[in-house]
Amino acid sequence: MTEQDSILERKKLLEISTRLGSTLDEQEVTRLLAEGLTTLISYDTMAIYTADHVHQRLTPIIVEGRQWGKQDFDKWSIPFQQGIVGNVISSSRGEMVNNAHLDPRSLYPEEVPITTEQMIAIPLRLGDQCWGAFAMNRMSDAQFTETEFETAQFLASYASLALNNIKLIAEIKETQALRQVIFETISDSIITVNENGQIIFCNEVTEKIFGYSPYELIGEDLTKIMNEAYTGAHNKSFKHYLASGIKKMKSWSALELVGRHKDGHDVPIEVSFGETNSNGQRIFSAIIRDISQRKRSEQTIKSTKIRLENLIRTLQAGVLVEDEDRKIVLTNKTFCEFFGIPVDPDLLLGADCSQSAEQSKSLFADPEGFVQGIDKLLTDRVIKVNEELILKDGRVLARDYVPIFVEDSYRGHMWLYRDITESKRTQQDLITAKYMAEESMRAKQDFLAKMSHELRTPINGVLGLANLVAASELSKENQEYLRGIRFSGEHLLSIINDILDLAKIEAGKMKLQQVIFRADELMEAMVSSQQPYAAEKKISLTLTLDPAMPESLLGDPVRFKQIMLNLTSN
Repeated sequence: MTEQDSILERKKLLEISTRLGSTLDEQEVTRLLAEGLTTLISYDTMAIYTADHVHQRLTPIIVEGRQWGKQDFDKWSIPFQQGIVGNVISSSRGEMVNNAHLDPRSLYPEEVPITTEQMIAIPLRLGDQCWGAFAMNRMSDAQFTETEFETAQFLASYASLALNNIKLIAEIKETQALRQVIFETISDSIITVNENGQIIFCNEVTEKIFGYSPYELIGEDLTKIMNEAYTGAHNKSFKHYLASGIKKMKSWSALELVGRHKDGHDVPIEVSFGETNSNGQRIFSAIIRDISQRKRSEQTIKSTKIRLENLIRTLQAGVLVEDEDRKIVLTNKTFCEFFGIPVDPDLLLGADCSQSAEQSKSLFADPEGFVQGIDKLLTDRVIKVNEELILKDGRVLARDYVPIFVEDSYRGHMWLYRDITESKRTQQDLITAKYMAEESMRAKQDFLAKMSHELRTPINGVLGLANLVAASELSKENQEYLRGIRFSGEHLLSIINDILDLAKIEAGKMKLQQVIFRADELMEAMVSSQQPYAAEKKISLTLTLDPAMPESLLGDPVRFKQIMLNLTSN
């Protein structure tokens, strides 16, 4: 080879290597590699293989040369660690094998006759793995030279470099795309600052939290979004850390601080810091979460808890709230008084109640029943109210048990004890008073029944004699008098019946009659009986009946007569 040829060959090698270094496509890399090998090295057959690490085989993707027909590519696939090319993959070293047909590692398809062969086989690397390999053959005694082997290795190194660049760029793009997705979808603000405390990056969420767009914040000092109360301490501690590397805060994770919105209002935030190094520069990143809603919820819960605690402390009932591990969460003074516990209720918070039933059972009339009742309630976890417990000192307590579930998860229970001793005593007094009243009513009814019987006998006698006198011959005037006697007697008898009826009413046994009677006759008899009294008072008493009034009525004639007589006598 002349000097001119050598210069021309180096020029071609430089051109192809430059093109290999600039391509970003795998197929273009293999095409340029094949072009370079064909241009710079004489061969009979050349094949470029890609490695299938799943099936542990090399599969040809480009095959060229005078000895190449239209054979199936699959027949030319090579298992890892078999054949010269497979061995190159395992060793990760290129080989130049003269008289390769005599090498025991040689593999030939059945239809390919074994002939004199010279070979160069070189792996293509991709990071720590083998991307593939290429092999060149000469089916003659003309052996490959060291220069040709070096040229092949040079092209292989540039092809490997190009493949690694392609992978690296793809990974960078994937990482950037992933970062972009994260930045766009994350609900937290992400801010990056340099050693000078200047903001060099922030995502779109930052505007939602602080009101500033990324454009407004880039290049600004981080203190722009800080509450003024924190800026001095931040600047001092940041400079101290840059100079010494010592954190003044124990942790850079989940710090609760106060930020400042663009409109001036405070924003409660949770901040986590991180540090990295980029091109020799220290970079600090912060993930910032708006915890305004959480703070409002915490304040609501705190206020509710305070109101609940105050309510429980002032209740005239003993309250004990335990968690799922039977640790005291809340109790009050009344509970301590009921069970003779001489300490402040707040000192009991966190105490274990698992043995409290055994310790308190001696206060109760049925100690074992008290313990067993608690065990059953804790096992069943079902609400039970107004369970009565009798203490040895005579007091009576009503107990409620309420299990506490949060989203179907058992989180503890509440005991509520009420002293119902006075209530039980009042209840017993009412029962006694009711019994006494009923006894008094029965005595009254017995007395009235006896008196009515004693009164009915002489009145019935008077009425009987009046009936006998009425049968004799009497003057008209005497007949009127006798009629009045009979009406008055009958009325007196009805009054006696009324007294009995009153007793019946009080006893809830009063019943009205439903019979047909003539109202005009009753009215005439009533007026006749009242004439003597009207005459004494010099009052004229007359009876006028409305023609529209029916002759007969349906009802209770005794009650009707009593009402009309009361109205007339009044």
